[in-house]
Amino acid sequence: MMTSRFFLRPEKVCNALLGESVLLCAEWKYDGMGYSCTTADYCIDAISSGGLANTLTLYAESEFRDIVQEVKLVLMVNNKATRKVAIDKFRDTILTLFREIDIAVPTGLIYALYEENPTRFEQDYGTVELQLDRTRTDTWCVVILPAL
Repeated sequence: MMTSRFFLRPEKVCNALLGESVLLCAEWKYDGMGYSCTTADYCIDAISSGGLANTLTLYAESEFRDIVQEVKLVLMVNNKATRKVAIDKFRDTILTLFREIDIAVPTGLIYALYEENPTRFEQDYGTVELQLDRTRTDTWCVVILPAL
């Protein structure tokens, strides 16, 4: 398996979506348990009557300072009225993230998103998972686990 060299540059992964002015990230830092960075939540649309907006957040984590072991892009659908807008923005952000970290989008990933079909893809650069949790709110997550 071959991993993208991008994963060897944690600061670049953390700021992969900076050019889109969507998700601005904090620095890659040690928190006592490992290294990580997390963007501030990006509000996609208007706040619902319940007081919450649909949000996007990017996470990167590792046990080691000089390599990213996991990347997560998370969509929380808190406003059901604008769910389609949120899913479309999530799709666009997924495509941007993959382009910026220089890896191919797995064939079928976007289709699975719109079919609401959680799935897993084994790629030459690692594993990509599409997850859906409907416990309290619809939470979509694309997880990238690079082959290291």
